[in-house]
Amino acid sequence: MKRLYKFLMALAMTMTGGLVSQAATVENYTVDFNSEISTSNHDFRVASNWKHIVDKFEGSYGDVYYMTYTYKSSDGVEGTGALYCGEQKAGDYWSGEEQAVWDLLVTPVVNGKIYLKVKGSSYSGGYVELYKVNATGTAKDGSSLKKIAQNTDFTNSDYSEIEVDLAELGLDGQRVGIRASKVYLDDFRAESAEIEPEKSIKIVTAEPS
Repeated sequence: MKRLYKFLMALAMTMTGGLVSQAATVENYTVDFNSEISTSNHDFRVASNWKHIVDKFEGSYGDVYYMTYTYKSSDGVEGTGALYCGEQKAGDYWSGEEQAVWDLLVTPVVNGKIYLKVKGSSYSGGYVELYKVNATGTAKDGSSLKKIAQNTDFTNSDYSEIEVDLAELGLDGQRVGIRASKVYLDDFRAESAEIEPEKSIKIVTAEPS
């Protein structure tokens, strides 16, 4: 049993150790939202190499509230998958305990122009804001988030495409945070992205005797 344990640990170190290598540049990087996302976990990730800055609101009685996301299997472009983003608020509307949140879906490190298709919901006031996010994709860049783009002109009948030129803004090699409210998101594209290998093996248990 000890030999098996040592073998499994060595295998895990070999595979995960080799995966700590440099990121590979992927040209014409895309995420099509066609894979189901478990949005019941508040810290879900859109895809491999994405991150998620989760914001929340704590009520007066200790309750913790989050904004809502819902994966939609057929509400995307041409009936494909999409991600519905609820309002960027958290709390209990009926008790009056509710406030705005800054919950960000964070892209990998991207370069050049980026694109995102967006459709409004049946509710008015939908928007998408893009923010500069630090290299780890887990915290604000400095004392506050830097907004690099905002779009509010969306209809609920068809998708339109946001286009932002990061190179023109001096933000090449940057993670981008997407703050979306009351809209559907689909078909993210970047001229290129830096994609890091991620772990492909997980040992659930291996106890030595």
